[in-house]
Amino acid sequence: MDKSRYLPTVRLCYRLNPMEVRGSLIVLAVGLPLAIGALLIMLPGESAWQALEETIAEVPTAIWLALPLAVVGSLALFAFYRRQAQEAWMEFDDAGIRCRPPGHHGRRFWTRHEWQVRWEEIHSATLYRPATNSNEPQHWASTTLALETSTGSFRLGLLHWDCATDPLDRPGLLAGRKLGAQFEALISRHPLVGALEHKQIELQREATGWAASRQLSRQVKRQHAEAEAAGHVDLLTYPSAQVVLGLILLAGVLAFFHFTLLPPLRALWPAPVATALFAGTLAGVGAWQLTRRMPGRERSALSVMLAVVVALCWHPLSVRTEVLLNGEPESVVYTVTEHGLFHPVDSRFPALNLADLNVGEFFDSLEPGSDFEFTLIRTANGRYALSLAELYERTRTFYEQ
Repeated sequence: MDKSRYLPTVRLCYRLNPMEVRGSLIVLAVGLPLAIGALLIMLPGESAWQALEETIAEVPTAIWLALPLAVVGSLALFAFYRRQAQEAWMEFDDAGIRCRPPGHHGRRFWTRHEWQVRWEEIHSATLYRPATNSNEPQHWASTTLALETSTGSFRLGLLHWDCATDPLDRPGLLAGRKLGAQFEALISRHPLVGALEHKQIELQREATGWAASRQLSRQVKRQHAEAEAAGHVDLLTYPSAQVVLGLILLAGVLAFFHFTLLPPLRALWPAPVATALFAGTLAGVGAWQLTRRMPGRERSALSVMLAVVVALCWHPLSVRTEVLLNGEPESVVYTVTEHGLFHPVDSRFPALNLADLNVGEFFDSLEPGSDFEFTLIRTANGRYALSLAELYERTRTFYEQ
């Protein structure tokens, strides 16, 4: 064997960002609070703190409720991608390339499944790279290496792979704004590019544009059609399916908060069935249009699921939204008439029929004609919602005794 042509084993690891972002994130996390603090100190008197308090008070309650959800969701998504990056690997040696890419990170036309190929099976290697006049860091993440073989096409995000023992010197976010000599040097020093040159496989280069993207998308569509014919369909390979599943998950999380963590409410107006059905139908049609590239069976199932979830959650979540945005709580005195029935002392307020609540013994303990106080929440359109928190607290004390 010719030792000079022998290619030793090299192992690559996957990174979520092709540029070095840790330093920029540290500067942002430390510099932004310091800048805000310095601005508040420089302003005279207590005007800065008063302005800050007024600004915070004007933020809608829904934003404060959505902020923790957004933070938790972002951290969970980052943890999910980070775990996939840690489990991904690539190895190449004198025999060929073996790769286990992350299943749900990167461009949709990258190869998602584990694959391997021998060097002699590679017919051509094409590097789809951004145009030289581009200045978007996202284009660094779009650089795609496509290997055409006798068994199929394999595509990977070249700059996302790094040598596990000797990582490349990568630019930061600001330095990576421009494409130039540093970008070309990073590609030329990449271990996989060096291995292709070592095996005398010519690396062709094409600027990433409409034609190249259409070509890669057609290849992916052809592979999805073959997988569908074989009965193997992975929904998470479709970005549209990820969006629909994310909306279903978001509706479920909001419903969980509404029914379990937030104070219980009951709307004192009939549920708008027609509006809920219209919203569900609109969501289903939108999902059907969004997932038009998916197989018909999975496309129909996702569209129906989203339509049903939106229709069921429309009324309770709309009531919660009205109360959070424009609700004004008010204590109202009622008179006990029958089992679970209450009549308002002031006729401006609606009567209450709570007989369907599973607290019959508590209602039996109330004397007819006695007064009972409820908290009603008036919304912007003049309707009322009943806060059940105080009632549940009293029934809990009753049953404990």
